[in-house]
Amino acid sequence: KYKFREKRNLSTAFLDGLKLSSAKNVLLMDSDLQHDPSNIKKIYLKLIKSDFDMVIGSRFLKKSLNYKSGFKSKFRLLLSHFFCLIFGIFYKPSISDPLSGFFIAKKKILIVNNKLLFKSGFKVVLDYYFLLRKKINIGEMPLKMNKRNSGNNNLNLKILILILQEIYFHTKFKVYYDNIFFL
Repeated sequence: KYKFREKRNLSTAFLDGLKLSSAKNVLLMDSDLQHDPSNIKKIYLKLIKSDFDMVIGSRFLKKSLNYKSGFKSKFRLLLSHFFCLIFGIFYKPSISDPLSGFFIAKKKILIVNNKLLFKSGFKVVLDYYFLLRKKINIGEMPLKMNKRNSGNNNLNLKILILILQEIYFHTKFKVYYDNIFFL
């Protein structure tokens, strides 16, 4: 199944795909093959063989392999790592990469709670992390990241502003998150 969309917004595209899916588990992965397809089987097995509700692929765990050839790749990785460190100082997250673009989760936990999502931009993991971190078991696994096959890097000033708006959005509404229930 597919749906053509005029507006670029990964968050709402993911939610549209979630509604169309009949699967028990859903995976988010960049289509430029920067996330190595070999990660799919590993992350799926980690989800079904554990008590995790969500497993996030991290670029910053010890066994992660990141493509770092060229200044742009190194700078982007450094910028992401810096943001994750700053985020960690303020929020003490239980995950190493809240900006990851690769995760798998049980559909039932995602579909029930989408009314309190920021729903703007490209950081779906960050959105769900704020909403669900105290309600579900979240695991991580190291990622293998390849060179981007096509397209451009999304991390620019506009995206950074969206991330800050998302953090503000969730900080403003965090009191409501304790009242979220699951089916």
